[in-house]
Amino acid sequence: MRIRVHPVFLPALILAAALGFIREFLLLLAAVTIHEMTHVLVGLIFRARVSEIVITPLGEAAVLKGLDRIAPWARAAVILAGPLINLLIGITGVCLTGEAGAAMPASGMGWGYFFSANIALGLFNMLPSFPLDGGRLCQLILGNTIGVARANRLVCRISRVIAGFLIAVGLLQMLLFDFNMSLYLAGVYIIKNLTNEQLKLSFDFFCYFSPGRRAAQRVVPIKFFAVTPFMRTADLIDCLRWDTYSVFNVYFKNGDVSSFTENDLMAYIRDNGLTGRAGEIVITAEDA
Repeated sequence: MRIRVHPVFLPALILAAALGFIREFLLLLAAVTIHEMTHVLVGLIFRARVSEIVITPLGEAAVLKGLDRIAPWARAAVILAGPLINLLIGITGVCLTGEAGAAMPASGMGWGYFFSANIALGLFNMLPSFPLDGGRLCQLILGNTIGVARANRLVCRISRVIAGFLIAVGLLQMLLFDFNMSLYLAGVYIIKNLTNEQLKLSFDFFCYFSPGRRAAQRVVPIKFFAVTPFMRTADLIDCLRWDTYSVFNVYFKNGDVSSFTENDLMAYIRDNGLTGRAGEIVITAEDA
């Protein structure tokens, strides 16, 4: 496991101290750290492994590997663990102490701020948007119903709508009410990370469904698809699910039926790109 400090972390810490927000910075850092470490602990319970922890101004960001080899409900548990622990800490703290608030008191520990920050962090991360936990959960659920590629595109579109809404409301908040950039920055955060997230989604997709890696995963059910020989490769990709192994039955006009698997599909794409059709994949698979 590698631990890396983001280059912005120390400047952000110094700036927060210079502006008198060091307590807010540290309490928010603690809330995000609890969030990420809970992801890690639950992931380790299900035998995932931590490849990297990055210390950022917003807390630690953990990179977990091996989640594709555990059951869907276990993956959902890992995703939900972070937001739920924040909500549990925040709601329990408010109920027990009666302290809550977005403003830091002039003296004292600022437990009300800490509890409110946990609640806000938990709710924010449940939004169905990348790169948040709610977006990951939607991707997992939709990826097993409408297909992984379709799910990725849909959640990306939802992410843009949510980001635009947060930015618009944040601007109105700053203009019409007490100056507060939290909603605006939340929208900017989503937009800023969405491009990199789309690239990562494409990379993860082809890694996950690559023939060699797919064969090393756990046993999954088989799902059959009836297709025509003229169905495009891009449309065939939309059929792939996280937790089923896809087999395509190609029905020709003369009554013949041939089959190929998702491994054949991904091998064809690796060698020929996305320009082919189902009939060509059948011929390639039979020749192999």
